[in-house]
Amino acid sequence: LQAGYGLPIKEQGVEALESRIRQYGWQQVDPSQIQPGDVIIGQRGPGMKGHAGIYVGNDQIFNNDSNAGVMQIDSLGKFRARDFVQVRIYRKMR
Repeated sequence: LQAGYGLPIKEQGVEALESRIRQYGWQQVDPSQIQPGDVIIGQRGPGMKGHAGIYVGNDQIFNNDSNAGVMQIDSLGKFRARDFVQVRIYRKMR
């Protein structure tokens, strides 16, 4: 989020990321209202790492692909996987 939004966020875990963006004034919005630029945070089951991405529109997200080791565009469907127990959408309110 540093480059895209100018926020000094270095957290690697989604729990810390979620807490920090709330501190910077981001608010949770209904998933049906998702817009480009919104941050998506998915929580997985106990003991599993969560995942975060930025919605770019057209059912696509910009996110880190840990397997490939690169940032890339993926389908928003990635957050519809069964291992996600909760998905939240955050938007910077102006």
